[in-house]
Amino acid sequence: MLRPLRMKHLRLLLLTEDLPRASLILAEMESFHADTRPPEEARLADAPGRGYSELFQTARSRLDKIGKLIPLDEEPQLAEIRVISQRELATVTDGLGEIWSECSRYEERHRRLDDEERLVKEQDASVFRQQSPANLPLKRSNEPRVIIRTPPKQPAAQKNVKDRGEKRDDR
Repeated sequence: MLRPLRMKHLRLLLLTEDLPRASLILAEMESFHADTRPPEEARLADAPGRGYSELFQTARSRLDKIGKLIPLDEEPQLAEIRVISQRELATVTDGLGEIWSECSRYEERHRRLDDEERLVKEQDASVFRQQSPANLPLKRSNEPRVIIRTPPKQPAAQKNVKDRGEKRDDR
């Protein structure tokens, strides 16, 4: 007597390059039926606690960013540990968002000042600024300097060539 086989639901996650081989194997088994139901993650999007978890992660990342700019000397002492409601966590997250936006403005201003300082230092060290060479000793003097130069003496062989050229011009 023929009895129907019980179907098991199986979810396969594959890499793209493995899809053709997996499809062939499932087709050869002749017991494959594609499930058209929406994935489970769509149902989990509305799960309780997901919004709270996202708020907590946002608050934690903002607090970590602020902590990098404003280090605390020690951990704060908590009077009691209690459960924080989602509304209270949202308020804290918004407050941390405002503090972070202010801190990031200061950080950006500090970065711009560092860039301007570096630019000023580069301009001071540029070639357009008159600097005396370090390897030449220079004396400052109020008197004008007089430099007397004499033309270099020509060798005797060149002088004879010039004399011959002049005689030819005279002919």
